[in-house]
Amino acid sequence: MHKQISYLIVSLFFLLCLPVLVFAEESITITTYYPSPYGVYRELRSQRMAIGDNYITGGTYDWEAYDGDPAGEIDYLADLVVEGNVGIGTTSPVSITHLYGADPTLNIQSSGTGVGNFAGIRFKSTNNMAVADYWNAGIFFERTNEAFNTGGKLHFAIDATELGTVATTDAKMTILQGGNVGIGTTGPLGKLDVNGTIFQRGASLHADYVFEPSYKLESIDDHSAYMWQNKHLKAVPVAAKDREGQDIVNWGERNRGVLEELEKAHVYIQQCNERIKALEMKVSELEAKK
Repeated sequence: MHKQISYLIVSLFFLLCLPVLVFAEESITITTYYPSPYGVYRELRSQRMAIGDNYITGGTYDWEAYDGDPAGEIDYLADLVVEGNVGIGTTSPVSITHLYGADPTLNIQSSGTGVGNFAGIRFKSTNNMAVADYWNAGIFFERTNEAFNTGGKLHFAIDATELGTVATTDAKMTILQGGNVGIGTTGPLGKLDVNGTIFQRGASLHADYVFEPSYKLESIDDHSAYMWQNKHLKAVPVAAKDREGQDIVNWGERNRGVLEELEKAHVYIQQCNERIKALEMKVSELEAKK
């Protein structure tokens, strides 16, 4: 009789609890201790997960039930949120994401198959939720060849409008598959194609010292002799080549040298003009004595 009563009580317990066990949505907190045989799991699956000291209490950081739910602090589309640093291949991450390995690589692949599809990374410099959809800058690889996966452009983009999310159309610098680099253009025609004004900074880019009294200007004869003997102008750097035998130029130094020679030429022109004027005056005096 006692066995029958016990069986009946157990049966009623399972009948009452089974619907809850089957249909209830579960929120589980797993706590492990060290050393503990329960600290290692072969598989752990969850529909969504929040990791971090402040996320332990569900009542403090709840998921949104729908987009814009005022009762939730975690976006309803988020499946995983992590409060601290994440280490992949390392137990000592020093940043939000730290990859460690022999040659650690982060692969980002677009599922799109048409021209114009891209894969990229976006950056934001504010945590103001009023501009939550505004992303300041980004790096994108845009597909340009539909027949082959190899064709594409690498864009470095910044959105200056502060009105929306940065896109490939905001590119400020673009690198083509063949190596051409464009600044201000997404279709560079050479190794460097700049659409806009270029400024160069350096210690010595001008040559106005030619007009200073301390400048030692060689005579026209000396200048001419050096030019024909060395096959280049004195102030212009000698032609140089790189390891592959290609001509190599320091543009700042070269332009300064060219400008120095140009200013020297104007001094020579002025000197010649003074001589011509003096000779013309003598000729006029001789003619007047006739």
